[in-house]
Amino acid sequence: MMKKAYKFILIIFFILILSVSLFWLFRGKPMPTESLVEGRVLGLPENSYPTLKIALEYIQQGRFDLALDLVFDLYTSGSLQNKFDSAIADQFPLRMPLIRFSKAIDRVIIQLSYSFTDDNIFPADMTSDIYIIPDLQALIYPPKTIEEEDYASIDNRIANYSDLVSLFPNQNFYIYYLEILEFSPINPLLRFFPKADMGQAYSYLEAHLPEEINTGIFELNEMNDHLEYFFRTDHHWNTIGILKGYRSIYGLLSNNYANIPPILEPTSMVPFPGIEFKGTLARKTLYPIQGDDFIGFEADFPECIIKDNGVPIKLDFREEYLRGDYSTTPFLGHYGLYFGTQEGIINYDCAVNSDRNILIIGDSHARPLVALIATQYKQTYFMDLRQDENFNLTDFLHEYQIEDILIVGGPNVVFLNDELWEISVN
Repeated sequence: MMKKAYKFILIIFFILILSVSLFWLFRGKPMPTESLVEGRVLGLPENSYPTLKIALEYIQQGRFDLALDLVFDLYTSGSLQNKFDSAIADQFPLRMPLIRFSKAIDRVIIQLSYSFTDDNIFPADMTSDIYIIPDLQALIYPPKTIEEEDYASIDNRIANYSDLVSLFPNQNFYIYYLEILEFSPINPLLRFFPKADMGQAYSYLEAHLPEEINTGIFELNEMNDHLEYFFRTDHHWNTIGILKGYRSIYGLLSNNYANIPPILEPTSMVPFPGIEFKGTLARKTLYPIQGDDFIGFEADFPECIIKDNGVPIKLDFREEYLRGDYSTTPFLGHYGLYFGTQEGIINYDCAVNSDRNILIIGDSHARPLVALIATQYKQTYFMDLRQDENFNLTDFLHEYQIEDILIVGGPNVVFLNDELWEISVN
């Protein structure tokens, strides 16, 4: 009986393998190259073996020794197998239905386990470290712990900030810290994380910064602040939070900027009917949660020429959204479409009553602020160091006249990740 069972399992296995090959052969349409649900580009099997194509060309040319060397290197290094396995997994038949089914099984097991407790917050799945608050229809990350090595990173950042103000005494430096739930003392999961940060790291940074650096903070005082200013399904702040942050930064900049142009206020808030925004947290967990409302705004923006790495571009699709020209496809990246994306350094050259220039350094949280802050400056530059790890502030200031330098973002941008976000001056 045992041998028959093994034989049956092997037959099923080989039928499954054969069916995958037949599926690719007879599907009659191109393989998908992008997954909106996961927010990533999918691998293609044929892209996994470009070196094999070169080897075939060598064989056609009679250069068998070179072909054998290429194939041998591929197989001994394992690179072909790894790439091909990954591409096969990305293009597996019924892949997304199987993933959704797996996530559904996760939820059943989790809900069964937590049914014996009085917890009203529990994991959204078994792999992502994301929690669901069903009563609030909100997905959240747990608190981050703070360790000794984190303080070493913070000390490196403090030394970097000290170098900046010492080397560039003619520039005004500003740090605007965006407090997120993982580093906040109002995270509802704090009781389970005795080493949680709870704002300690930023307090340490602020206490040791050079006095020449002006600081501001987007603070969370209660859970309702997070729900009001951040998406419930994504890690970014929403339009209400962005506008609140802009007003706070405007006040910060005003301290060293006499006759700053008037603050830009929205003339109206604009909801976008039909959009249920499901962001990063929703994509990672596939939890069946109600999507966020996605809201924009109208305002009297000045005329600006926008360039990305010196090339004039159309940065975002804000005008299209305001005209009602947008997609309601589930899991679409509305945050990036509405507020823009970039490939290099962004430059706003705006028709405003100012001859003052600013450099903003930050990540995707900072990007929506740039168009707003640009209404106070002649030239506004925005640099995301993830897109240019070779950025050097000394070189930049030699090329451009800059009065104000604003660093804005969450913990990684402001004080933690010294490998990526430390500002090079050498």
